[in-house]
Amino acid sequence: MTQQGQTNTSDASPVDQRERSGRGDSGEALQSQVLQKPKRRQFTTQYKLRILEELDAAERGQVGMILRREGLYSAIPQKWREWRHKRMAQPNKDNQKRDRSAEYELSKLKRENARLRLEIEKRDVMLDLQKKAQEMLDCFKLDEAEPTDD
Repeated sequence: MTQQGQTNTSDASPVDQRERSGRGDSGEALQSQVLQKPKRRQFTTQYKLRILEELDAAERGQVGMILRREGLYSAIPQKWREWRHKRMAQPNKDNQKRDRSAEYELSKLKRENARLRLEIEKRDVMLDLQKKAQEMLDCFKLDEAEPTDD
């Protein structure tokens, strides 16, 4: 005998037992009734700019038609316009990379220039030293070549 509200599993039909166990006739798991969360659409920069250009050029009655054709809500272009405004106000990241690259190249050339100037200065000192040494040797040779009157 079963209590009220409970069912005896031996009294239940085989279909009821499969449904409770989550298995179908062949033993595979039944698919869940919960649908997966849909993926958010991601729009490329080129697409956003193209649509904004098209909307800006459109006449008053055509804006809704364009939005329906593209499957967009009316709030999306406003957000994209704000995004475009911020993007135009900030320096371009590619330009920043180029600027950093140029700054790096400039600092590299400055270091190389300083290194070469130091090397030239060392060579000049060595040449001056060699000239003085040559003058001293020439003086000794002249002294040896002159006869002494002693």
